[in-house]
Amino acid sequence: MNGLSVMRAADGLSALRVVEEYHPDLVVLDLMLPQIDGWTVLRELESRPSTRGIPVVVVTASDTRLGLPHARAVIQKPADPDYFVQVVARHLSSATT
Repeated sequence: MNGLSVMRAADGLSALRVVEEYHPDLVVLDLMLPQIDGWTVLRELESRPSTRGIPVVVVTASDTRLGLPHARAVIQKPADPDYFVQVVARHLSSATT
């Protein structure tokens, strides 16, 4: 994707393992995941010193009016691909500077 390396995880538990092992510059997270949901993944990432600073962009069809305080951005599905790339690029560049 636009010269970036992308890693995938099939469920929330795998996502936590991938982030812990590889320490990506940015996490794109859906809230509706098997095993453990995205809300739990987000809280876990924020609670761990080793992953706390990694920016998270949530992409979801879920109602997020209750807020996602640890997410840098929330993109509602269906997401416009150009907007998605803009948001990811903005938060990726802020994470690496």
